[in-house]
Amino acid sequence: MSVSVSGSGSGSGGGGEVVILERFYRGSSHPAGFPPKACGNDAVIYLSLFLSARDLRLYNHTGLGLWDNCKNFQTLGLIPARFEVIKMDWENARYLLVEQQIRPWDVLDQKVLNRVLAVKREDFVPLDKKELAFVDIELPLANGAQMLAPKMEAKLLQDIDPQVSDKVLVVGAGTGYLMALAAGLVAHVYGVEIDAALVETARANLAAAGIKNATVSQGDALAAAQKQGPFNAIIVTGSLAEVPASLKDQLAVGGRLIAVVGELPIMSATLFTCVDQGSFAENKLFEYNLPRLKNAVEKTTFAF
Repeated sequence: MSVSVSGSGSGSGGGGEVVILERFYRGSSHPAGFPPKACGNDAVIYLSLFLSARDLRLYNHTGLGLWDNCKNFQTLGLIPARFEVIKMDWENARYLLVEQQIRPWDVLDQKVLNRVLAVKREDFVPLDKKELAFVDIELPLANGAQMLAPKMEAKLLQDIDPQVSDKVLVVGAGTGYLMALAAGLVAHVYGVEIDAALVETARANLAAAGIKNATVSQGDALAAAQKQGPFNAIIVTGSLAEVPASLKDQLAVGGRLIAVVGELPIMSATLFTCVDQGSFAENKLFEYNLPRLKNAVEKTTFAF
């Protein structure tokens, strides 16, 4: 898809055909032998669909040498002589994220939407994946971890009904983004992450964002109760075959726990509410599949 526009940018030409950003996000099939090794990966996602454009404008999310990569493509004859690089408008993209991905997923709590607009998700995404910060996927991280899709993070946060006096536990803190969203709505957020490198990443990201009411620790939240409990709300960021009693027992009376529970091909986001000590109400909210939380125990099966 292309549109005709006027104006100039940082490239050698202005006007002509302009690539629509949304087209890139769904991926593409690259021609045989493409991309050439001489070109950096950050340029590939932008250029693979548009080798025939007369004039080319590119949205540069990262600022990490995309201009040089474009020149590499040009030298190899893969893009035309005239192109421009346009700096990404992150705030507009964030607005579109809310309006086009999150609201349509029935996330309508304005407090939650305001947090999505306020917290810079791109700063919580690994640098080499920054251009994918608003893509509607579970984003792969190092060591088999993942970052939930933006709509899922917002949905889980809305569905635990966060209150200003709440103490919240995030099981699987990841890069800290979901903790940062929650931190603006509750008294304190505790995150537990099993991967040591991600613990340091989450701490650094939260500090850089100025989040002061969030604490990240390393450990397996399924293996031991957290000393900061009981919690008013618990969010689990990976799927479970079933929620262990040891996790539900960390809820205060009236507390809510949300997790994706079940087996492929059908899992469900399920809300557990502690109605009394050791007694829980269970409500399946919507179907959604997620990879297993690391170290999650599968259901015991019996052979006869």
